[in-house]
Parts: sequence; structure tokens; C-alpha cells
Amino acid sequence: MSPEVSREAVIQALRGLRTAIISSHVSPDPDAVSSSGALALALRSIGVEVSLYLADKVPDNMRALAAGLPIVHEIPKGTVDAVVVADTSVRHRIGPDAEAVLACGKQSINIDHHVSNPAWADLNFIDSSAASTTQIIEDLLHRMAIPLTQQIANLLYAGLVDDTGSFRFSNTSAEALECASRLVRAGADPLFVANELYAKVSLRRFNLRIAALQGVKHFFNGQFATIIIPKNLLDLLGALPEDTDGLIDDIRA
Repeated sequence: MSPEVSREAVIQALRGLRTAIISSHVSPDPDAVSSSGALALALRSIGVEVSLYLADKVPDNMRALAAGLPIVHEIPKGTVDAVVVADTSVRHRIGPDAEAVLACGKQSINIDHHVSNPAWADLNFIDSSAASTTQIIEDLLHRMAIPLTQQIANLLYAGLVDDTGSFRFSNTSAEALECASRLVRAGADPLFVANELYAKVSLRRFNLRIAALQGVKHFFNGQFATIIIPKNLLDLLGALPEDTDGLIDDIRA
């Protein structure tokens, strides 16, 4: 474990890369896919040879946004200058092959916003005041003067929208809203992102939601609630673990 480094130090490290593996956590949510994907595209645009390792597949609601990303699900061969891991608070969350993936890099770089992150990489830039890791990536790319394509802007906006609950959660700061404004000016399409994230629901996810919400249990005069989803229910409905995403928002409401 190494101490956290300054924003300038992580920018210098990123600028010095010629080859890199970008990664994020298992069961990737929009912030994971978006922060790692946007960083991969941005580094590739300045000549870095990049692959994007994800242990699990991209969830359905991110597929259009992630189209064309250099995603691999097998451990890349050879040695790269660095393995850059985004939105991942602990190293084992990279997946079952976490150590083998990290061993591919001459150093590891961790960029994250989770307050629980113990600074596990060789270089750690952790900003727990950021609403999402995509907010951090947007700031780094701005400081590196890397132009944002529409896809990069859409990815960064998607991660920010999802981690703030569509700007409803308490982490919706002035800085988060200013970041959203910059991303829209850079080409992010809020309607497209919102439709992809929330307006397209598979039949299996819809059926799972109906079944799961029937099993909600409340405690402490309604202040605490749980949903238990047996594996045989997933199997019965042909649902995937990713289809449980969003259920927490239903009982939170």
C-alpha cells in the first residue's frame, strides 16, 4: 500500500505512458464502465497503446454507450507501463484474476472516489469529494488538454448521472453540476444517456423486479428494508446478477 499522490503526480504518470491496461471492478456499474472506458479512449487518442480489461461483461444499459471500447475479458499478455484501475476501492474487486492482471504492469495506478479506499496501488489518486470517478476523470482530461469526443463525453456524463441518482442524491454538489455542464458543452447528450440507462428495460429484468419487490421486508418502523433474491428465482426467470441493479433505489424510495 502506498500513500496518495497529488493530482499533478497522477497526470504526470498518465502522460508518461506508452502502453497501459485500464480496468475496473467486477459487476461493473455505469461509473465503472464509463470511467475506465473514457480513460481508455482518451489515452488512445494521444497515442497510448491501451486495452480495457473487465472481468465481467458490460451491463445491458451500457452497451450502446460502450460500443467500440477495446474491452477484453482475458488477462492481456505481455508487460505494460501501468495497469490503471478506476472506481475500484480494493484490489480484489478487479476480479478473480486481479493479481495476475496487476502483475502485467510495471506499476499500478488507482483513480477512485470511494472514501473507503485504503490506497492499495503504487500510485493512488482518491478524491472522496467527487460524486463519481467519471467526475475525477473529466477533471484530469481537462487538465491534460485532451479533447473529448462525443462518446467520451457521453460516458463521463453517464457515470456522473448514475452515481448521483440523476442528480437526486446528497453527493450532487455544485462541482458535480458544473462537471455535467462542461460535459454537455463538450457534446454529451443527456436524453440519449438517460434513455440508455433507464428507459430500456429487458423483460427478464422487468419480471425480476416484480417478483423481488413482493419479497421486501421492513424493520424498525420502516426505516430499514431488505430484498432477498434466491438464486433459484434468477434461474427461474432467466435473469442475470446485473438485473438486480436499481432494486435498491426502489426500496430506498
